[in-house]
Amino acid sequence: MNVIKCEVCGSTLNAEQAAKYEKQRDAEKKALIKQAEIDARAKMEAAFERKLKAEREEWEKEGGEIDAKHEREVQRLQRERDEARRARDEKYRRNELAEQRRIEQGVETAMAEERKRLAAVKREAKIKEEQMESQLAKVSQELAAAQRKLEQPVAQVTGEAGERELYDVLRDAFPGDKCVRVNKRGHQSDIVLHVQFNTQQCGTILIERKNVNGPFATEWIRTLRSDVRDMKADCGIIVPNHLPKEFAADACCTIEEFLVTKMEAVRTLVAVVRERMVSLHRLGAAQADKVNAMARVFAMLTRGDAQEILRKVTMALAQKQKDRTDIQRKLGTYFERDATGDTHIQHAVVSLNALINEAIEGTAPKLLPGNGSDSNTLTL
Repeated sequence: MNVIKCEVCGSTLNAEQAAKYEKQRDAEKKALIKQAEIDARAKMEAAFERKLKAEREEWEKEGGEIDAKHEREVQRLQRERDEARRARDEKYRRNELAEQRRIEQGVETAMAEERKRLAAVKREAKIKEEQMESQLAKVSQELAAAQRKLEQPVAQVTGEAGERELYDVLRDAFPGDKCVRVNKRGHQSDIVLHVQFNTQQCGTILIERKNVNGPFATEWIRTLRSDVRDMKADCGIIVPNHLPKEFAADACCTIEEFLVTKMEAVRTLVAVVRERMVSLHRLGAAQADKVNAMARVFAMLTRGDAQEILRKVTMALAQKQKDRTDIQRKLGTYFERDATGDTHIQHAVVSLNALINEAIEGTAPKLLPGNGSDSNTLTL
């Protein structure tokens, strides 16, 4: 009978026992190998899940950034659309409807194409970030070109147009005064308003209209000072499109000895100044006294309470004009005049004069005898 001796323990096994032992050892090896395979597969699956989760989080982060960029782009497009609408209203007022329609259609078409492009980009959110940045840069360039195109007016408003508008406002507001457009030879100022009371000249207001979109220029002060001196005016007023940055929220400000006012407030302020000139004339004030008095009046008009009055009347007139413009556009009707605007300005003038009397004079001045009322009560 064949026997096998165990190499480990030295015991002897017969052939049947040895075969059984070898079979058992093979089964144990297979079980260990199978368990090792299961463990390795579990580790691989866990590693794959972690990698997949990290990639998913990365894509979600990139998708969020892309969505945020898209949202900012849409907001910028909306701002561009609002600016285009404001430009449209301005050009309607200048009877350039055909050109404005062309610009508006171009802007809307560009915006529609941009929305389609952004939608396609959003559907392709898995595109590499470098490619997305390149596309967004291209969009920015296109929008900048569209913005520059919108900022080019159809019929650019020149200084002559702004001067004419101011002249018409003053001439219609003060029919009893002598409103003269200045001959430009040797002078930069635009309009001289000779304030009159009962056919007597009470003073002279020199007004310079700066119908430009750039910042306030200090050389305007020098040229106006020279014109005031040469033309022997009592005071000077500058009417730019924009006040200096530090006074952008105000209706007017003083720069050195001059009053600087927005176009919306010029009627009210000139009404206050001319009434003060009439009062000084009836008091028999000298030229030097008038100049000093105008400086104090200008300082009063820039106070907080006076600015609040000017802000309210400017807003009321702007709303009134907007309502009238809407009605004219809808009905195709032109209204020659509305007395409501007169009432707003007259109330503002009364309130501002009361502030000036209280701060400068303390009480109402004693007037020299006159022979009638001022014929220049506002008739806008």
